Amino acid sequence: PLLTLAFDVQHIFYGDVKSISNPFDVQNNPPFVPDPNNPGNFIPNQNFIHLGQEDGYGFGWDDMTIFKFGAQVKPMPGLSFRAGYSFGSQPIPESEVFFNILAPGVIEQHLTFGFSKTIAPKVTLVGAFMHAFSNTVAGPDPMDPAETIELKMNQFEGDLGLQITL
Repeated sequence: PLLTLAFDVQHIFYGDVKSISNPFDVQNNPPFVPDPNNPGNFIPNQNFIHLGQEDGYGFGWDDMTIFKFGAQVKPMPGLSFRAGYSFGSQPIPESEVFFNILAPGVIEQHLTFGFSKTIAPKVTLVGAFMHAFSNTVAGPDPMDPAETIELKMNQFEGDLGLQITL
């Protein structure tokens, strides 16, 4: 067909994965505790040792839903143009910015464009561009609640290649 439209809804159950969903609560459950045998030294808390396990620390992510829209136009044989947009809810609550410095997945919107052009029998030139719009999540630093931690992300990606069918 000349025009193809697509719509998709995806729900990600981060709550089912403890390494992703468990909170990193340093206020009520610090990663290190005083060593009773050696005052002044600290030993790892069991929840820190069990990082990612059922009873351990995690990134504190919430479940999220993503809505995706796409379109493809084929104005002539051997030529296609594509575009897409996705929007998802924020999985990182403000209370979990501290540990998410390691995985600041705060982006909520993506825009994509692509094309394919047959340039010879069994050879197609393909290209794609993606922009993930800048987004920020800020929250208190649990080590110093007077301070604020801000996670910000903005991404661009481009691809160009040849598809050769053998």
